[in-house]
Amino acid sequence: MGEVVELGILPEDPYSIFCHKNTGGKALAIVISLIAVAAGIFLFTMVPSVNDNNGFSVNTAGGNVILSKAKFDDKLIESYISTSDYSIEYVTVTSVYEIDGRWAIDVSNGSTRVIAEDEADKYQEGTCVYIVTPTNGTPGINFIAEYWEYSGDREVIGLPG
Repeated sequence: MGEVVELGILPEDPYSIFCHKNTGGKALAIVISLIAVAAGIFLFTMVPSVNDNNGFSVNTAGGNVILSKAKFDDKLIESYISTSDYSIEYVTVTSVYEIDGRWAIDVSNGSTRVIAEDEADKYQEGTCVYIVTPTNGTPGINFIAEYWEYSGDREVIGLPG
């Protein structure tokens, strides 16, 4: 009484009337909803996220695990230094210090590089670095090898293995 229901009538037997309850659709909707919620929770907690250095990492219960390094190539380098005439070296930081209010690093090839103050904590002794040096003497760029991997066509001086 008072409930609206959908009735089904077979055309070949008009006296055969049945009450049609769509419980299968509701059950399917509930199952799909549960799967969607579970997938959302999984993706929120486990999907790789981009780190500050454009590499990919995943956070696990045991800590932060790097899955892959960001790639840099000749096109990216040229977009930063505006020249195609440069060399790439793979070096190790031998010391980090401040001189006259500016931060600098000494590297294993015997050179010294000035770095930004906010990057001083990234360059610890023993850190491996790709150094890109334009041949025209303009400032170059550095890529920390823990986060970056060179994928271009040029020879990298000092690259192990």
